[in-house]
Amino acid sequence: MRLALIYLACLGALYVGFLLLERSSPGGAGNPQDNGLYAFTLLAAVLAAGGATISLHPAPRSIETTPTATVVTGRWGRRHVYPPPGQLGIREIRRYPAGVLSSSPLRLVELSGGPSAPATFLLEDDLVRSEAPPPRAEA
Repeated sequence: MRLALIYLACLGALYVGFLLLERSSPGGAGNPQDNGLYAFTLLAAVLAAGGATISLHPAPRSIETTPTATVVTGRWGRRHVYPPPGQLGIREIRRYPAGVLSSSPLRLVELSGGPSAPATFLLEDDLVRSEAPPPRAEA
């Protein structure tokens, strides 16, 4: 969520900067349709929606584990059904340390097995234990 907010804040600052630049240029106070302001505003709205969607997509809304299944509910409500934790296929793609964007370490993992197709999720470091040991830091 922090990444999406930072993205939207930067996009908003760029939009305001370009809007002020357009207004201060010769002929900038003219008809917005003639100088492309409407098209620029539409482009900014599309970039805001698309960027926020892309940054929020890999973070699941919830994970339910039962003795018979692991159910991951995606950010937009789609349910992915996988085998129980002991039989769940987990492949770690990348590890992120705690920092400005997250107060706890995160892992981008691919979950596989069961009726759902493999999918990638951004999870807190201790939420899912991988089958393989985490990669070692090189000295």
